[in-house]
Amino acid sequence: MVFRLKERLGKKLEEEVQFFKCWQKDKKGVGALMPTSIHAARRMASVVNPHSGLPVLELGAGTGVITRAILERGIQPHRLTSVEYSKEFYDGLVRRFPGVDFRLGNAYALEEILGERREKFDCVISAVPMLSFPMQQRLTLL
Repeated sequence: MVFRLKERLGKKLEEEVQFFKCWQKDKKGVGALMPTSIHAARRMASVVNPHSGLPVLELGAGTGVITRAILERGIQPHRLTSVEYSKEFYDGLVRRFPGVDFRLGNAYALEEILGERREKFDCVISAVPMLSFPMQQRLTLL
């Protein structure tokens, strides 16, 4: 029990350090001042219907807090497509969540990023820093 707690705290600290380093490099691209809390991530993932049979699209996976919450809702990793802009975040996500279809790129270029993946999604969960970008880009993404 104590070992699992230490392991979880270690992972959380590692994610927060990674977030801060990426934020220092690209404040606009990261957009937030701190990573999404587990409580907010679970709330965001609560819209996922694991029984719909449809995949889920996640935009702005960051450190993977929301990714983890989506998977905990019962979505199989191969049913989750996740877009991440930061190469540092992307590399960590691919390592920590095998089987998830991670795409490295800009969520504002979804057609390019999704490529051949032209299917209906159960829902789209976004942690993209919308307010960091011009209004026209935001409207196009929506």
